Amino acid sequence: MVAIQGAPGSFSEGAARQLVGADADLLSCESFDELFASVASGRAERGVVPVHNTIAGPVYDNSERALSEPFTILGQLMYPVEQCLIARPGTPTATLRRVASHPVALRQCTRFFEAHPECVAVEVSDTGGAVRDLMLGHLAADAVIASAAAAHIYRAAVLTKGIEDRADNFTEFLLIACRGIPTATRLHI
Repeated sequence: MVAIQGAPGSFSEGAARQLVGADADLLSCESFDELFASVASGRAERGVVPVHNTIAGPVYDNSERALSEPFTILGQLMYPVEQCLIARPGTPTATLRRVASHPVALRQCTRFFEAHPECVAVEVSDTGGAVRDLMLGHLAADAVIASAAAAHIYRAAVLTKGIEDRADNFTEFLLIACRGIPTATRLHI
């Protein structure tokens, strides 16, 4: 079991599948606190955690936490991030007023908000979960910034691809476990 922060369609899910395999059993956690606790308690054997984005910078204090007791780093991945503007099918872009996403994703798309001053950024805890909630009618927003994979999973419409501030947008992810994991399982991608 591999712990990630976020629902299916999150960038963490994509990174985890690339790091540990497409068929890996994933444990979706609501928060980074829950992710680290799941690995520390043994509920998950490993965790995949974002630590730095090329546009937004550090992802909270995840790097320091991953380097602290009782964790060890088994692998690292620079994962390309393409942010998409996603809405319910048939939603005209001109009608958007509230656009939700994870705070780190929102920081990657400042030029979008500068170009669309009518849109207000709404912070949520998860990109993939926000698309799910939008499609279920449980999100107080008109659109979400997330991955094209999330749009596909939840049958949402991608209105615009590549709204991140720079095309060379990558997030560094670490594969963590509790100390004592044999070094033969370490990954370097």
